[in-house]
Amino acid sequence: MKNKLSFSTSKLLEKTLIRQAYISDFPEIFSLWKKSGLLPFSKKIELEEFKMMLKLNSTSCLVLIKDNQIIGSIFGTFNGRRGWIYHFAIHPDFQHLGLGSILLSKVEQELKKVGTQRIVLSVLKSSLKTVAFYEKNGYEIMDDAVLLKKDI
Repeated sequence: MKNKLSFSTSKLLEKTLIRQAYISDFPEIFSLWKKSGLLPFSKKIELEEFKMMLKLNSTSCLVLIKDNQIIGSIFGTFNGRRGWIYHFAIHPDFQHLGLGSILLSKVEQELKKVGTQRIVLSVLKSSLKTVAFYEKNGYEIMDDAVLLKKDI
């Protein structure tokens, strides 16, 4: 079975492309987030944040394209100290094929180029099933931190 999955993934990769995200991609990316179970804020808020992420981190905000459709997104940001990953989504029809690991690895490479030594991400309580995916890709739960927020 392992060889069959590898063969399927390699065949699938022949028709995929990872590239930087563009502002014009936003409608398709926003739709992907909803299909993938992410809980985006309002479209207006997400668009403004998307524009800012692209302005500040253009090389590490990526999309995965198959047959001219966006089937994955990941936004890597660097604040001068840590890399952060946001809005990581793979279309449900393409999950569990290895594409998420490939996209995650690519954003890690891009963040490393700008000086990132540690990447941090958060997982919503409603998405705890994704923790196993991140652990499989070398991430570990931080025992020494609690994520807090404040809307301003």
